[in-house]
Amino acid sequence: LKSGSYFAPFIATSPSARLTMSGDAAELGLLTTRLDPSGSSREFDVAADAAAMSEETDDVDDAIPSTTSWRRGMLQAVVLALSLTAAAALLASAANTQPVAQRGPAPFRMASVVLTDAAKADDADDGEEECHTAEPGESCFQNVAWAATAGIKKNPKDYKGLSPSSTFTDFQAYFHKVDYGNCSKPCPGPGPDVKKLLGPNNCLCLFDVDRTLTGKQGMAAKCPGNQAHPGVADSAFGGGDLVLSDMVLNLKSTFCGKCHLGVVSAGGAGGPEMKAVLQAQLPGAGAVWSSPSPINSPLVIGCGDAVKPQCAKGIVDWYRNVQQINIAPKDVHFFDDHTGNVNGFKAMGYNARQVSCASREGIIGLCGGKAAEIVNAPGIANCR
Repeated sequence: LKSGSYFAPFIATSPSARLTMSGDAAELGLLTTRLDPSGSSREFDVAADAAAMSEETDDVDDAIPSTTSWRRGMLQAVVLALSLTAAAALLASAANTQPVAQRGPAPFRMASVVLTDAAKADDADDGEEECHTAEPGESCFQNVAWAATAGIKKNPKDYKGLSPSSTFTDFQAYFHKVDYGNCSKPCPGPGPDVKKLLGPNNCLCLFDVDRTLTGKQGMAAKCPGNQAHPGVADSAFGGGDLVLSDMVLNLKSTFCGKCHLGVVSAGGAGGPEMKAVLQAQLPGAGAVWSSPSPINSPLVIGCGDAVKPQCAKGIVDWYRNVQQINIAPKDVHFFDDHTGNVNGFKAMGYNARQVSCASREGIIGLCGGKAAEIVNAPGIANCR
């Protein structure tokens, strides 16, 4: 490096800016531009320092006349390098001081900072939070569902700006704002239908099949209200043609007719023909029959007597996670003819009643359940 020589164009790049500088050594770093985080432009003038660098180099040259030319050149280069370092420090210091408007016009050529489109896009992305509307099974979903259907009615003052008519998205956005419920920013739109989540009719009635929804095969004539289905095989307890009980035939007239329905049976509910007959009597329960693990419908078969309460809970979870319908434990009702099968439901907080009490065949029912035995009563009830 020699005083007075020209530098080749110098280019420094970064992911978000391109800095271009050119000029004589005496003009090096005279003016540069920088973008601060707010996007405003700030300019810094270090022309006086550059001129001082040149004078210092000349002074050193005059002070050592006996030094050889190459040594003078080396010393000049060292002085200039040190001066450049000082100039860089001045630039860094100036970057945190006054903006252009307070420092006056720039007298020399300006370095340029060019933001690329990609950089602008990156900056925009960094400033935007991704949205996610809570889904069944997530803690935020449960918190929002309860708040939107029950909490807003019990403690309306806890939800500023919200009302019972506010959408799921409104509640999630509020929880996100106050940093509660592990809720992220919701996506646009109303979100799930909160009226389905904990509505007044969100009760669930679950039934055993054999000798509860059905009667003993070949006994239809001796069981008032029962109905035989010749040609439809029912393999339970010795087998024969299917006989439907008075309970399932008149289910719609009971309070369960307004509830969600399901089956929890230790048996297999017969073949396809028998299942189709039962499905027709259980509106809304669908046509998918599920095993106990995993439970993927409200019609569960092959669930042993000892684990029926767990299968019932699996159905409640299915309604919540898949159908977005929350059902409180106090609104779950189970009906079974088998002695002892209802007792385990107490631990779940569910209601359970033994049925076919008037007609028995040992520890199981004979004619099956009666519609009159479907009562909306809390707790556990066994036949007397």
